[in-house]
Amino acid sequence: MADCKELARLQTIYPKSEYQRIDATVEEKSLTVLCNYVKDQSHSLMLKPYPSDVEELSHRLHNKQKIVSKLKQELTTSAEDHVPRLLRESATSQVNRILQGDYDLKVARQDYFILNQDKVTETNFRPYIIPGFAT
Repeated sequence: MADCKELARLQTIYPKSEYQRIDATVEEKSLTVLCNYVKDQSHSLMLKPYPSDVEELSHRLHNKQKIVSKLKQELTTSAEDHVPRLLRESATSQVNRILQGDYDLKVARQDYFILNQDKVTETNFRPYIIPGFAT
C-alpha cells in the first residue's frame, strides 16, 4: 500500500519537476546562444562598418525584430503545447516501466521458489524423518 502511495506521489510530481528541468536546460541553452550571438555581433561590428543610411539600418532592425518575434512565438507554442504533452507521455511510460520491472521481479522470485521448493521442504523436514520409514 505504501508503494502505491509513493508511486502516486511520484506520478504527481514527475511532470512538474521534469518541466522545471527542461525549462532550466532551455534557459541555459538560450543564454549560451545569446552570448555567442553577442560575440558574433561585436566581432562583426569591428570588421564591417554598417551603412550610415538611417533607412537601411531601420530596415535591418525591422527584419531582425520580425525574426525574433517569430522565434519567440514558436518557442512559446512549443513550451505551452508540446512540452506538457510530452511530459505526460513520458510520465506514463515511466510508470509502465516501473510496474513492468516490479512484475518481472515478482515472477522471477516466484519461479525461484517453485524450483527450489523441494530442496527447502527436504531441508526443513529432514530432522523429523524416521530412518528406514521414508523411501
